Amino acid sequence: MPNVLLDWVIRPAAPSPLLLTDFPLAPCGLFVGDLLTFEGMPMSGSTEQPKDAARRKAQNYFTQTERRDELVRQELEKERVAGDAKIAKLRALRLAKEAVDKVESDRVAAEKAEAKANAPKKPLKPRRPPKT
Repeated sequence: MPNVLLDWVIRPAAPSPLLLTDFPLAPCGLFVGDLLTFEGMPMSGSTEQPKDAARRKAQNYFTQTERRDELVRQELEKERVAGDAKIAKLRALRLAKEAVDKVESDRVAAEKAEAKANAPKKPLKPRRPPKT
């Protein structure tokens, strides 16, 4: 293995790509496992840089989180719609029951009034004269 200083640019002797694992040091921001061309620059098809990998992982995580959030929002919306339908149904039933109860109470009140009007009047008791 050749001795390489940090300031030197690594240039492989062969025209074919070499792995940086063939060299003891990895200067110029290159990482072990990156492919080098004859001039010592990374090939266009080399593995992605750690920043790109981190960005891709973060984007994937963000996308998955957004999908989960959207599913939760859809589920909450379904529950809200179902709850609103249930409330509307119960309200309609309550209003119908109140209407039936009002008709019944009006009928009973009318019957009482009619019975009172048709009832024979009781004779008045004679008054006692005041005591003096």
